[in-house]
Amino acid sequence: MEDFIGKYDGNQIDSRLDKVKDMVGATASGAGVAGLVPAPAAGKQTSFLRGDGTWAEVDINDDNTFVNMLADVMKDESITQSQYDTMIGYLANPDEPYIFKPTDYFLKKYDGGYLFNYVLAVKEGDSSGFRVIVDLFYPGYSQYATSCAIKSDLSFESSFTGSGIFPASDGVLSLVSTGMSPDSILVDIQTKGTGNKSLMDDGTYKEVQARDDVENSFLTIVSQLIRDQPATLSQSQYNTIKSLFKGSTTSALKIVRPSESLVRDSNIFNINDLLVIYNHDTGSIKVLISGSGNFVNMGFIDLCINIYSNSSVEYISSLINIVAGDDSEITLVRGYNSTEDNIKIDNQLHMKMKGDGNKALMDNGLYKDIRGIDISSYLLEPDSVTIVSSITKSKYDDIKSYILNNNHMYLSFSMSGSGTDVAFNSDIMASYIYDAAYLVFFDPNAQKMSKIKIDYNTYEVSTIVI
Repeated sequence: MEDFIGKYDGNQIDSRLDKVKDMVGATASGAGVAGLVPAPAAGKQTSFLRGDGTWAEVDINDDNTFVNMLADVMKDESITQSQYDTMIGYLANPDEPYIFKPTDYFLKKYDGGYLFNYVLAVKEGDSSGFRVIVDLFYPGYSQYATSCAIKSDLSFESSFTGSGIFPASDGVLSLVSTGMSPDSILVDIQTKGTGNKSLMDDGTYKEVQARDDVENSFLTIVSQLIRDQPATLSQSQYNTIKSLFKGSTTSALKIVRPSESLVRDSNIFNINDLLVIYNHDTGSIKVLISGSGNFVNMGFIDLCINIYSNSSVEYISSLINIVAGDDSEITLVRGYNSTEDNIKIDNQLHMKMKGDGNKALMDNGLYKDIRGIDISSYLLEPDSVTIVSSITKSKYDDIKSYILNNNHMYLSFSMSGSGTDVAFNSDIMASYIYDAAYLVFFDPNAQKMSKIKIDYNTYEVSTIVI
């Protein structure tokens, strides 16, 4: 700017400004063009230059005026032209939400214990009017929203939506949902009934079908079967169980809910359901009982009771448990017991958790040192890395067995003291040929691979040059 002023005097600047084009404002479809801005007219001292190139007054939104006028309109459910013109003037941009805080005047108009959150107003994009939503709630019970649509022809439509929980009476809670439809949805929750009725899907209560005498007698017999496991039943007991299917020639399956006394008397596991299957052809009855033993740190239990037409009874039980014996292992138990086939299986798998990390669980259910077999005491002199000159027969037989059974063998040695640490580990490659054992390993003394032969007659150890 200083350089510009230094080069031109005032007259020269004016003559050049005459050649600068005026600013062109932007439109909805095109960008504006830079240039000289129009001078503001007198009285426009508080106006601002808009993007369209004109000076406009600052739109001060008087929230109180809008909300107070809204209170009168919603209370009277009618609006005058003057009120409409004033209120829509606060909503400058179509489809843009404007949020207002409720005023004291507004709250007094709706005095009824309600608390108001906010007032939201939106001008319709087609200039047909505007919509208002008032969010309110009744403390401790419900949430509501009341809304109104005010059209340019001054027509007025209001609606009310909400939901709540009301104490209708002692022992009855009413769940209410109101919407755009004239009718509200109401469900009464009973809390002080006799305990014999259930709430159905039509919103009404219906008496639950009570357990009949036959089922109670059946459960009493099952309780005895679980507890004592008798080999036979009396004919009357068999007939009682069979009467579960009385009058039916096709139905072969029935689910019976366990009674409290059955769960209590079983005393060994928590019973979930009883499934009764009747074979019309043979007269046999199968009672399947599923349950769990979580209260004694056990897993899943299934008991099958087969009752035959001659009143004999067979039992098949299946058990899957996970038991923590102590903090060092977890035991998996799979049990199976059948009095019909005289089979009893009790498989246990112990999962170690606090070992030294050198043993792995093998497919025979046992843990095995995966590092192999350390035969250092067989081949090395005590506290030394010197190879022995001979071994005993029992050690020879062990090494022979390890080779023939394809066991992995290794040597290891470690020593520390006087500031020096010495250690070595070496896997062993071995073969057994013509009653002699041959072993190849890293010899720490020679600092190279060595091969030794162990004679099957003398058990002497000799070195063979590789």
